[in-house]
Amino acid sequence: MTSVSCKFISRKTSKIRWRPSHSSLKQADTFVTGSWDDQENKVCVWQIPTSKEKSDCDDLTVDDLLLSEQVHAGDVTDLQFINQDNFITGSSNGSITQFKLSNLQSWVLAQKWENVHTFPTSPCTCSGVSSLGDNIVSVGEDGRIAFIKISRKEPDRIIDKADSCSLTSVDYVKHHEVITANMRGQLKIWDTRSQTDKPSRIFHVSGDVVSVQCVTHHPTQPQVIATGQEDGMLCIWDMRHDKNPVTLLQAHNGPVMEVKFHPTSPDHLFTCSIDGSVWHWDGTALSEQAVQAPKHRGAGKENEVPNEAGRVSNPWLQCDAAKHRLDIYSLIPSSHLPINSLDVDGNTLLCGSDNEALYMVKNLKL
Repeated sequence: MTSVSCKFISRKTSKIRWRPSHSSLKQADTFVTGSWDDQENKVCVWQIPTSKEKSDCDDLTVDDLLLSEQVHAGDVTDLQFINQDNFITGSSNGSITQFKLSNLQSWVLAQKWENVHTFPTSPCTCSGVSSLGDNIVSVGEDGRIAFIKISRKEPDRIIDKADSCSLTSVDYVKHHEVITANMRGQLKIWDTRSQTDKPSRIFHVSGDVVSVQCVTHHPTQPQVIATGQEDGMLCIWDMRHDKNPVTLLQAHNGPVMEVKFHPTSPDHLFTCSIDGSVWHWDGTALSEQAVQAPKHRGAGKENEVPNEAGRVSNPWLQCDAAKHRLDIYSLIPSSHLPINSLDVDGNTLLCGSDNEALYMVKNLKL
């Protein structure tokens, strides 16, 4: 049965991320949080004890969970793991920092890229970071995209005027492909091999101009993109075909702060919102209804034949709630303050909030 634990940590949490485990078969037990809107913001490393006598989180204190912490210059605006021992943060002062977790109790600041995002007369917020291998990409409120290699002290490439408005989120879709989101409701695909400073494709939400708050790709079919909108909508996109969302679902009563596919069971999707709610979108019934596309003999994914709708079968590309069964579950008691961030691994979900609490939802129905 699903259970929820809540720990008050006396700090607003802007980002929360599981540390990748050594094996995909093993449940992660360590996570990292970043804070915001504090006189002294911090990045903290937490660990859930594996011993049987301390396995019940309800009986654990904050001191039982907290391993170590470091001061972070500016608000933590994004946080992503590069690999098990390294993660990066974006800051409201426009910098990007790499931390090394070789020792969970005494981890170090490995590298820092200062003023990656800046206005002519003042610092500018780095609004999103993403990584793939040794490559990092960041976006900011200055409309700039920066490409960084971990081995170098300066950004490899900066697209100074990638957008005329603030960029809100970024995601590495493939090794040579990055997707950005902006305040005008647009998604833009950038080919990192291209020498031009123009996107290769542009997608947009039809109708009113509504900011895209967050973007993520399907873990096994990267052409399937999920975004959360400022008006609370959840949008599903097919990057191979339409320039508009395949599906728009009325979700939250406030901006969607983060959206995540489950990394190993992507028929499940999770969202959190400024309205104080966290939702589990269960698409397994859609998956059962999906018509599998035939393949040519000896073919791989690249030779899949589209179905009648012109798309390779994926439950999230046909999740019209009016025609198909889509189960949605609320995971935590309603909060009167925003839930800013979530992450999921195995059957456990974490989320952080402006009410200075960490939530852990165990035994998810997957």
